[in-house]
Amino acid sequence: MRDKNGRFMKGYGPNKEERKKISGTLMGHKVSNETKRKISNSHIGIKQTEESKIKIGLASKGRKFSLETKKKLSLAKIRDKHPNWLGGKSFEPYTLDWNETLKRSIRERDHYICQMPRCNKQQLERTHHIHHIDYDKKNCNPDNLITLCHSCHTKTNFNRGYWIKYFKELNK
Repeated sequence: MRDKNGRFMKGYGPNKEERKKISGTLMGHKVSNETKRKISNSHIGIKQTEESKIKIGLASKGRKFSLETKKKLSLAKIRDKHPNWLGGKSFEPYTLDWNETLKRSIRERDHYICQMPRCNKQQLERTHHIHHIDYDKKNCNPDNLITLCHSCHTKTNFNRGYWIKYFKELNK
């Protein structure tokens, strides 16, 4: 619904026909590639609010991408440039020793409580994680394993050198 000046009234947007007419344009006006580039450049460095990020996420939820778009998205995420990329270390397989029995025994040893000081969350609905102190999946020695809640385990995936020292001193 539009007002007397032809603008959309608050709470009303364009219908399907108007959206088709507007798409690829700037409010119905055709724009040159140069103008599109200038608009794009003017948005560089502008931070989005959390609210707008949530709205964008909800708008694209369940969206289907073409194979071409999927390839472009895949190439855009160049792993080596991401600060958390460890050269594919997360794709290494666990040993045969890493099984539910071992994990259950570590949780029992730690009384199903997160071992991070000042956390001490008990295991309720969500099963606690078993963390390798030295980040080596092949080292399943019980002295190298510790029970952590989900949020504490997430914290330990950054600044790994710090956490290795931290847990080794904690176990002394």
